[in-house]
Amino acid sequence: MTLTTRKRCLLSTLALLTFFSIVSAHEQSSDHYTMPKDVLSNGGDKSKSSHYQMVATVGQHATRKGTANGNVLYSGFDAPRSTRSPKPNSACGGVTEGLVACYPFDGDAKDGSGNGNHGTEHGGLNYATGKIGQAAQFDGIDAYIQITPKSDVSKIGDFTIVTWVFLEDWKKQNPDRQYIFDGHSHSNTTTGDIYRPGFNLIYDRRGTSEEIHNSIMYDHTSRFSEQNTQVSIGKSWHQLLYMRKGKEDFTYFNGELLSATSSLKDPLNMNHNWFIGTFSGNNPHYSQFNYSFFGLIDDLRIYNRALSES
Repeated sequence: MTLTTRKRCLLSTLALLTFFSIVSAHEQSSDHYTMPKDVLSNGGDKSKSSHYQMVATVGQHATRKGTANGNVLYSGFDAPRSTRSPKPNSACGGVTEGLVACYPFDGDAKDGSGNGNHGTEHGGLNYATGKIGQAAQFDGIDAYIQITPKSDVSKIGDFTIVTWVFLEDWKKQNPDRQYIFDGHSHSNTTTGDIYRPGFNLIYDRRGTSEEIHNSIMYDHTSRFSEQNTQVSIGKSWHQLLYMRKGKEDFTYFNGELLSATSSLKDPLNMNHNWFIGTFSGNNPHYSQFNYSFFGLIDDLRIYNRALSES
């Protein structure tokens, strides 16, 4: 698998075309909306025509009424709500099909996917020159980002998480575990109730060995699968990709497949807090071990599907 590093296109932009697949307006679901008269074909109003993109064909109830700002106006158009899709931030271009969250970290922790899964900064978090534009800079002490997802992530099956990472240094403790992304815990809970369904990305050091440690937690207890792969991390930018496809997990490091293992296909209810740069929001109830990341994280993306090879 070859992952392109030019600009922010992680995979072939041809895959983007599937995001704009035509959905017939008469294919109704249990959740509908009816566009009022004189609305734009993109689902927004005349003053906000760039906020949404039209991904459904015109139904039989629609009446063409001219254009405004390059968008066709219709009257009485009825379509499933799912066809009204947010338009991603330009910094989150490339492959957008199945994009749940995208963090360019260009001066803030906002989600550029259009889904509203914005992050909240904590501790000594800063922004510095990154792999592409700016990156989030973590101090290895108390800096982290907390995300409370706004979109429905209650039944995550296949998934992909991909990001650029620069490790500044290991901390004095050995072994040292530094969390890049934690989507399998909860904050401000006791040790016995710390885990949640989800997945993570971790850099580990054990003695002189450096490793990528990824895992999936399937429930609140101890049902999980994991991958530990030795790599040479050093003081350099690396692209990490972890994904689940069916009953297999895959870890890629700079576009090279490192590990493929069997896992469960259980859906993950990830309607809980996520963390970037630490474990469980530096939860004091869990451990005195410092899981905080020391370095830079850039262009972190989460998809609710496994990305195809290209």
